[in-house]
Amino acid sequence: MLMTPAERQVCCSRPCSRTGQRVSEFTRLRVEDVSLTERVIVVVRGKGSKRREIPIRRELAQMLRLHIGTRRADPLPEP
Repeated sequence: MLMTPAERQVCCSRPCSRTGQRVSEFTRLRVEDVSLTERVIVVVRGKGSKRREIPIRRELAQMLRLHIGTRRADPLPEP
């Protein structure tokens, strides 16, 4: 199932607004940094170069699952 451009934009903005993730962290986020089974986003290069895990809600995990599709690598936010 393909997402419309509007759905993709909402999907890409939600991790920041729903998790408190910094925009700079989000722009560096990669598909492999998202664990949909554990429902966490792993920020590898956060503030102070510290690694942290951000829990995500089921709704956001489902939305990200649609956005990511079958990709296993690449930047999460599409250009």
